[in-house]
Amino acid sequence: MGGTSPGERAAGERFVEALADSASRVPVGPAPVEGIVRRGRAVRRRARLARAVAASAVVVACFVTAGLQLRAGDTHVVTPAGPSAPRTPPSAARTPPSVPPVRTSPSVRTSPSVPPVHTVAPGERIDAGRGTTMWLTADGQHVVVTRDMPDQEQAKRVLDGNMPVGTVNLRTFGDTDGTLFTGAYRGPDTPARVTVETGGKTLEAQVVTLPGRPGWAVYHAGTVVGPAGSGSGAERVTAYAADGAVLARLDLPQSWR
Repeated sequence: MGGTSPGERAAGERFVEALADSASRVPVGPAPVEGIVRRGRAVRRRARLARAVAASAVVVACFVTAGLQLRAGDTHVVTPAGPSAPRTPPSAARTPPSVPPVRTSPSVRTSPSVPPVHTVAPGERIDAGRGTTMWLTADGQHVVVTRDMPDQEQAKRVLDGNMPVGTVNLRTFGDTDGTLFTGAYRGPDTPARVTVETGGKTLEAQVVTLPGRPGWAVYHAGTVVGPAGSGSGAERVTAYAADGAVLARLDLPQSWR
């Protein structure tokens, strides 16, 4: 301070002394570390409490939403709200899954054209058509009398060793007016239906039996296609039970038709 006058130097010294005197009068103590720490802890506690209150509000809101969905949908499945997870309509929740229809094996149904089983007494005469008469005997014989041989009884025994149980046979009587197909079935049950297939057609035969459970029955069916040996021979004879099950079947070879 070489360019400073004595008066200026004196004034500066007085200013410095005044500052020192003022500073000496200010009380100096230890730093308030403990207060600062207490205030910091209080701030953290308030922050944790605020976060806990916010989380509780979220949980309560979720339970309220779930309860409303259960009452509205009447189901036992809680689905989240929002477009990302659409709720199942109540009608769809109560609709049982579609069950494909159960398929059963085909069976032969008795049509209205099937004649009912005819029960006769032993020896009772039966008109089989075109002048042919037949009857059943108590000892198991199937007797046929045709119009061209009225004095000759053409009997065939059913209850013998030549016809096993569960089989059906065939007898053919033809003339210029057509052909008569007849035969017997042997088995524990009386067939409810017998068919004769011939010339591309299926004939419904009349079943005849004795009272009770004789263990056999006969049938007869006629055709006007032509006499035997002119393409009117039978191709197949089938006996059916009442539920459509096949009891017996006879397939005729080509040489017999």
